[in-house]
Amino acid sequence: MLDDRGELDERLIDSVWEQDAELKGNKQILLRICQRFDLLVELPEEQANDKWKKYLVPCVLKNQPIPDGYLKMQKIPPLYLMFDGGFCPPGLFHRLVVCCYRKWSSHDQNPYCDYACFKVDRSIHTILELCNEGDGTFKLMVGSLKRSVNVLEGDSAFQVLSYIMQELDRLIGAYFPYLKYNIGFRFPHGLEKLTEDLKTEMLESDDVCPPGCREVIETAPYRKWLRKNENTFCPSARIAVYPPDDLMCDLARNIGFEWEEVAAYLGVERPQIDHLKLNFPSDALGQIRNMLFQWREGMGACSNEERRDKLKKALARARRNDLADSLKLG
Repeated sequence: MLDDRGELDERLIDSVWEQDAELKGNKQILLRICQRFDLLVELPEEQANDKWKKYLVPCVLKNQPIPDGYLKMQKIPPLYLMFDGGFCPPGLFHRLVVCCYRKWSSHDQNPYCDYACFKVDRSIHTILELCNEGDGTFKLMVGSLKRSVNVLEGDSAFQVLSYIMQELDRLIGAYFPYLKYNIGFRFPHGLEKLTEDLKTEMLESDDVCPPGCREVIETAPYRKWLRKNENTFCPSARIAVYPPDDLMCDLARNIGFEWEEVAAYLGVERPQIDHLKLNFPSDALGQIRNMLFQWREGMGACSNEERRDKLKKALARARRNDLADSLKLG
């Protein structure tokens, strides 16, 4: 069950810890710690045995093809959470899924590694779909399974979105304090940040309607919601972190073949490098860029001066003095 459905049964825990009295004796404390750090969530009683509790551990779910989703044909414009630099730390999506499981029940009986669906309002059959599309982008849709119901006309959908944003900001503040993101829409010309002056557009898209159908992406309800919450979202976006995203992308393009040497001098461990190669097998630039973002994330509360000095020394040791000399603060 753990491999196929991500369900951790108390009996499995007892079996694994049978030979370690200290771990077994502190089982409940350790489980509470895991829940506190958003790593797992206790499943409702109807999904568990009368005697044995079950927990969902999203991070152990196997990668599978992401399903089409229930709201694809409902003509509901999805929102996109776009993380700066195309980098999203491993584990953030699964922690967000755990937060949603705490509040709502699952709509789908088959959990996926990068997709989750929740029942958020049974009275009008409203569901929430979350999808990790990769490259630092989460897709988020709230809609009703009843075609006659437009949840964007009421407040229920935006209460759901507000909860997602609040939990995401909490997770970022707790685990990834320098991470920045924007909320946006996908138009024919690409992803575009949601702002108060973002215009409604008409487009042809197989994502929200049948092929060849012209669909209006209505942004007004979202813009109103954004105005109401403009002081509560994305607090981390106000933090000036070094190196900034544009410099990170420039470095990724220029480091070239010496990137593994630079990574070693930055303190990036070999398993992390191997993991990047597996995740981006034919994308050398993606390997380098994500290595730099992971290193920056791992610097935690270090000052910008400390970050600059460490990066400068690593580049110099890798004989890339041209790049090291170009690093400046501000």
